[in-house]
Amino acid sequence: MLERVRQISILVQDLEQAAQSYEKIFGLKVCHRAELKEYGLISAHLPLESSVLELLQPVDSSSSAARYLEKRGEGFYLLGMETGDIAEARRHLETHDVQVTGTVEQPTHTTIWLHPKELNGVFTQLDHVTSGDNPW
Repeated sequence: MLERVRQISILVQDLEQAAQSYEKIFGLKVCHRAELKEYGLISAHLPLESSVLELLQPVDSSSSAARYLEKRGEGFYLLGMETGDIAEARRHLETHDVQVTGTVEQPTHTTIWLHPKELNGVFTQLDHVTSGDNPW
């Protein structure tokens, strides 16, 4: 059902400082930046061979990510994986009573999110790419 890790997201207090650290320590350079207004976040993507390391900074203090950051501090936030059949993945999750907290359908991809309580506190995202290689 799962084909590969697409992204690992890290929640940070200061996006610029974090991006500089990953560049200095690992030589990773930001390839894409975005403002995710609907989630109260800004992001920077650092490319890896077949996935991306995503740095996320809350910019809305009322967002769920800001509450998460305040409660748990900086660090690992989300694991994003790719699936070849999102409908089959959803059916499989339903048979295991896994709570899907959201779905987004775009022309290039479909994404579903799983509640952290379902997978040992890890916020998990499943993507099915319908065209192109990179929905970012």
